[in-house]
Amino acid sequence: MKKIITLFKSLLLILAIGFSSLVNAQVNTWTLVNGTDAVTNVKPVYGTKGQAAASNTPGSRSEPITWVDADNNLWLFGGYAVNGTSLHFCDLWKYSITSNMWTWVSGDSTTNQLGNYGTKGATSDTTFPQSRDGGEGWRDNQGNLWLFGGFNTTGSYYTYLNDLWKYTISSNEWTWVSGDSGYGSSHGLHGVKGVGSATTIPGGRSDFIAWADQSGLIWLFGGYGLDAKGSTGRQNDLWQYNPVNNIWTWVGGDSVELVPPSYGTLYKPSLTNKPGDRTTNTGWIDKSGNLWLLGGFCILRTTGGYCNDLWKYNIAANEWTWMSGSDSTFQNGIYGTQGIPDSANTPGAREYAMSWTDSNGDFWLYGGYNYGTSANVWNDLWKYSVATSEWTWVGGSNISNPASVSSTPDARNDAGSWTDNNGVFWLYGGSNNNGKMLADLWGYTPPANLLAVTGPTSSTSSLTIAPNPNNGQFTVTLPQASQITIYNSLGKLVVTKNLQAGQQQLNLGNQPAGMYSIVVTGEQEQQAVKFIVE
Repeated sequence: MKKIITLFKSLLLILAIGFSSLVNAQVNTWTLVNGTDAVTNVKPVYGTKGQAAASNTPGSRSEPITWVDADNNLWLFGGYAVNGTSLHFCDLWKYSITSNMWTWVSGDSTTNQLGNYGTKGATSDTTFPQSRDGGEGWRDNQGNLWLFGGFNTTGSYYTYLNDLWKYTISSNEWTWVSGDSGYGSSHGLHGVKGVGSATTIPGGRSDFIAWADQSGLIWLFGGYGLDAKGSTGRQNDLWQYNPVNNIWTWVGGDSVELVPPSYGTLYKPSLTNKPGDRTTNTGWIDKSGNLWLLGGFCILRTTGGYCNDLWKYNIAANEWTWMSGSDSTFQNGIYGTQGIPDSANTPGAREYAMSWTDSNGDFWLYGGYNYGTSANVWNDLWKYSVATSEWTWVGGSNISNPASVSSTPDARNDAGSWTDNNGVFWLYGGSNNNGKMLADLWGYTPPANLLAVTGPTSSTSSLTIAPNPNNGQFTVTLPQASQITIYNSLGKLVVTKNLQAGQQQLNLGNQPAGMYSIVVTGEQEQQAVKFIVE
């Protein structure tokens, strides 16, 4: 009966205040918001350009470029699908969270197009970027949307792009800002490290990482494309772009391919550390302005493979730090106990994972791909605490290619992802373990206090245990009615109970001395505290 009442309340919320409440009302739960779960190879339905419609859909695709605007709409450009041949898109879409409808805004509905570049630096309502996947996008401080690079196939041509575009939402106009047009890949013009000029520019590339820092500068790392000599491969060069003067500066890394990482010592920054050549990795930026990247397909020493190493780059010091994971390829994940942070936990090696940043500045990771004896696609959800340097396995399966579950997105890689202005995570499309493309849109609201407590005590937690340490008998103070689960140091479940709010007495009976973890799950949050039994 409680589930029926909850469902009825949710339906009333949807009808009363719009579709955006669906995700916000279901904290720590995935919600299928648009499209159909597990249905593949859905063709786009464009409708009329500029007009929203319930039947519109971008269709199945992977590796689109994504943004969130100031009005909390989700934007998507390009990506690719497979229908006998590779199809690269050059269409721009907007999704309204409030109305739950897609709008085809700009670009062409025909795939594998060369776009319309117009005149460099000139804004026009007829120009638009060519088809691509594997590029990156960001929003500037004025609300404009930018995109750089990617990969396109047009006829017999395979092009790694280095064109930079700006889209002005208010006028619905694209501006080709820099880089090259048409087909044919361009090599990098690195110049002198640390010195930018009107002629320096990254080589054409796809599947790289880009970050927008707090001052409005753009940072770009690695990817697959052309180096300074015109050789095609994985890169490790770090670039900075200043939109004020339209100058690219080669900041770090190498101008040529086939350079392995230099790890140094775990947690110790150094000017000689570097992540080395890699592509299809995942990135974040923290509240202090540090740049982070994880895994991807890496070149270690003389061979390549999937990695799970986590790196931090300090912009001011120009130093990389190896923060987590292994310095070897093809490493399995260390999941620990679901919901419990631990310094030993780490996601397994992967590429094409999806990522978000929450309101606390912590990092989230979902799914991805690797290949062992067969293709492996994941649906595990992870959180990384910047403050404690601990990973937490939050949800999903700890095995690859898990069976479909209606309450969780199918395992996938290279989907589109957004963190909206209200802190909700969004996920669209991608491909499954059979290489088939999806067209479903999911939302996930992380609880504000999910696993925020990692030590025996905390002044910020509304959950308290006293005494701590104790002899196995203690009092837990709950801010709301909750389910509690207690695990020992080996991750074995010891106690599970449903308790009312307030002070509750607990007794672990004959459990041995050691470290224990209590996880408390309420309607709107989840917290965890470690305590000691002596």
